[in-house]
Amino acid sequence: MKKWILIMGLAFSTVSFGQFYDITQSGVVLQAILDGTFSSGISVTGNIEMSSSLVHIEDTDTYMSYATDKVDFVVGGEGGFLALLQGAGGSATFNSSGVAGFDFIVKTGNDEAALTVDGGTDVTTINQLAVRTGILNDSYTLGTDSCYGMVLSITGARTITLPAAVAGMSITFVTIGANAVSIDVQGTDLIMLDGTALSDGDKITNGSASGDTAVFTYYDATGWLAITNGWTDGN
Repeated sequence: MKKWILIMGLAFSTVSFGQFYDITQSGVVLQAILDGTFSSGISVTGNIEMSSSLVHIEDTDTYMSYATDKVDFVVGGEGGFLALLQGAGGSATFNSSGVAGFDFIVKTGNDEAALTVDGGTDVTTINQLAVRTGILNDSYTLGTDSCYGMVLSITGARTITLPAAVAGMSITFVTIGANAVSIDVQGTDLIMLDGTALSDGDKITNGSASGDTAVFTYYDATGWLAITNGWTDGN
């Protein structure tokens, strides 16, 4: 039967491979195990010390890696699946390597995905309601990906142009500072502004006050529904 060797500072006799052995019973700290496999478990009452990693024997690119004040969980060769860092800048970071395929999901007793962060689209979903935030520091034409659950703060006098309205889109604008802001649409879309349909292609303009808010959602094939706190037709 294959043998393995325990090195405990002094030479130690070999024991049968696969035999359960309580490594604390000798009262000597275990320093190394050479070419050994435990088939029935191991019990340790003190510490297990290692210099680098704890590796899954059947899947060697999945392991826990150790460094000074840091533990990194690596899954399928992708580092940073979960990284724990201690110190003044300490953190617990999921997907610290920024892998697009890693989604963060929190389950509850009643919801399989109460909180999710999509690693590819950056969309955060709470109870299946997508929420994203951003700041616009310049006039800008939004892409379609920015119009699903986005809340945008507008910091100056800007004109923001929406893409063509598509079912499922929703976006909220909030002005930061007393600035004139317009939200424009594509020429073939209209805005149903607080219950009144504007002409195709007309934009809406705020009252140049801080905190002016406009919530846009897909209305129908004709364009957008806008619920505001007093924005008007800017033509």
